[in-house]
Amino acid sequence: MCHTKTYKVKIKFSLTTLLLFLLLTSNAQRQLWTIGTAYTLGPKDMRISLFQPSAYALTKSFEIQAHPVMFFVAPNLALKKQWIIKEKFALASKHGVVYPTFLLQKMSDADLYSSLLESEQIPGILHFKNELLFSFGWGKVLCPSFTSTEFNRKNTFKGPTKILTFKLGIQNGVQFGDGEMPVLNEKYIFHHTYPYHGLLMYNFGVDYDSRLNMFIDYAIDFDYLLLEGNHHVFEHKTLLNWWVGRKFFHVAVGYQVSYGEYLGEDDLSNWKFFVGPVIDLMWTMRRNRMDLGLFGKKMF
Repeated sequence: MCHTKTYKVKIKFSLTTLLLFLLLTSNAQRQLWTIGTAYTLGPKDMRISLFQPSAYALTKSFEIQAHPVMFFVAPNLALKKQWIIKEKFALASKHGVVYPTFLLQKMSDADLYSSLLESEQIPGILHFKNELLFSFGWGKVLCPSFTSTEFNRKNTFKGPTKILTFKLGIQNGVQFGDGEMPVLNEKYIFHHTYPYHGLLMYNFGVDYDSRLNMFIDYAIDFDYLLLEGNHHVFEHKTLLNWWVGRKFFHVAVGYQVSYGEYLGEDDLSNWKFFVGPVIDLMWTMRRNRMDLGLFGKKMF
């Protein structure tokens, strides 16, 4: 009995962690140059990440993104298109879709939450995300970088050291097939699974990215979420992006804070506070180094 209980606790922790990684990284900035801003990778450049969206630039203004670890239990895809790029500002839009049914069904089978047990079968769900990004940059420096902005002959980037980004987004979802999606009234999860019920969620945010020193960048963001039905959520994230030894390998660590309305007894508002860690390992590779492995060794 004791071993069975311990096993269920481990399964609950693992599946909940996967869901949180999928949700925690939905709107966050991770890197000074590209993630969460209106900037894109250079053409044919690639960013590989464990929990952040990995990305590949098809052109200098068009990226395709996906969460690699989550893809096997929650297939997902996002497209990022840069519409305007000037010396001081850029405008882009991001459009994504997630199919979280497999992950939710696994959580239901593992008897993780009482609300999931009430649903005998999880329906098919498509979660759509659309976001408009406007970035304003200032300050210049010569440094290795990975944006679609021009490089000089020494392959170093002349660009902003500070980026302020304004975000405006909308999310919704559709259900299909048999079953009914229950309300997951857990901290943080409630808000970000709200669109699974076919309801709208609007997000308004501002993010600030800058350089702490030659090895560490940082990102700070604030978001306000308005859920259909007049639920309000306030979120904040702080992240450090540390370049570890090699030019193309870096570690991101930080925290996420959320304070918002949940459904209480008799559907009355119940405000709850959530704080959680954010961590990731990333490799960013430029097209002239694509024949090298993640650790700089010849592969082909």
